[in-house]
Amino acid sequence: GERDDWMALRYMLAMLGSAAMLLYLAMARWAYWDARFQVEGLEEDLHPRRWSGLVLQAWDFRLALAEERQNWCQAFATRLRAAYRQEEQERRHCQRTRLERFILYLRRACGMLLNLA
Repeated sequence: GERDDWMALRYMLAMLGSAAMLLYLAMARWAYWDARFQVEGLEEDLHPRRWSGLVLQAWDFRLALAEERQNWCQAFATRLRAAYRQEEQERRHCQRTRLERFILYLRRACGMLLNLA
C-alpha cells in the first residue's frame, strides 16, 4: 500500500544521498591530490632535484645476472657524469663575463660567415 511507497521513497532518497556524499568525498579527495601533484610539479620545475632523482634510481634489485648489474652500473655512472657535466656547464654559463659573451657571439658570427662563404 501507501506505506510501502513511502518506504521505497525513503530508501531511494537514502541511496541517492549516500551516492551524492560518496561522489563529493571522492571529488574532494581527487581535487586535494591533484592540487598536491601540481604543487610538487611546480616545485620540481622551480628547484629541480637532479641528483636525488638520479641517486634514488641507483638500486635495481630485479637484476639477477652479474653482466646485467655491470651494465646497469656503467649506465648509472654515465648518467651521473652527464648530469655533473651539465651542471658544470650551466654554472660556467652563468659566470661568464660580458667580455666572454661578446667573444662567444663574435666567434659564432665568424663561424656563420665562414659557413656561408
